[in-house]
Amino acid sequence: MSRVLLVGLLLLPGAGHALEAVGRALEPDTGRLLYVERHQCQEEGRLCAVEYSDSEGVVFLRKELDYTGGPFRPEVTLQDLRDEAVEAESHSPIEGAQVYDSGFDNFVRQSWEEMAGGEQFKFSFGFVGMNRALTMRAREITDDCAAEDLCLKVEPSSFLIGLFAQPIYLTYSRADRQLLRFQGMSNLRDDDGNSMQVDIRYDYPTGSS
Repeated sequence: MSRVLLVGLLLLPGAGHALEAVGRALEPDTGRLLYVERHQCQEEGRLCAVEYSDSEGVVFLRKELDYTGGPFRPEVTLQDLRDEAVEAESHSPIEGAQVYDSGFDNFVRQSWEEMAGGEQFKFSFGFVGMNRALTMRAREITDDCAAEDLCLKVEPSSFLIGLFAQPIYLTYSRADRQLLRFQGMSNLRDDDGNSMQVDIRYDYPTGSS
């Protein structure tokens, strides 16, 4: 089994929208660089890949996403390069999940008006490693959020599950609906298998659209 964290939203910024994005995951308290994500898509966002590298530039994980079955429920293939004995693992969307894994980013843009309307927005979500969907809720927050941005808080709808899963905070640009920032539990574990709290800032190279 790869060391991908099985709890949390796995985002692919710009799938089906931006052809390339770079995310720098920082340690919230110190600003220390933990890892870098490089996202690329082709064929109008139907096929995407994410490459994760450590602070020294060494690639340790590759993720492939196939959206040909729909923008919200991609097929996911993972390859953890830290363990040579682990082969690439393929995962199909689980039954009952309205949104699966990295399809969440596309889902935000598709549901933009509802999420930006200030009301609580519920949806069923599944992720790699879990055999049933969870009911999640997202809502706009305005505290410490710039007027030109849309800020969201995403968390489990269940009170009991919420005790064990911390919410994540997302910042999108209202102008182009691109993800700018992710704050919360990373979708990766460190080399010791521990969860990581991160503050990821995303950039979009000139020419991506």
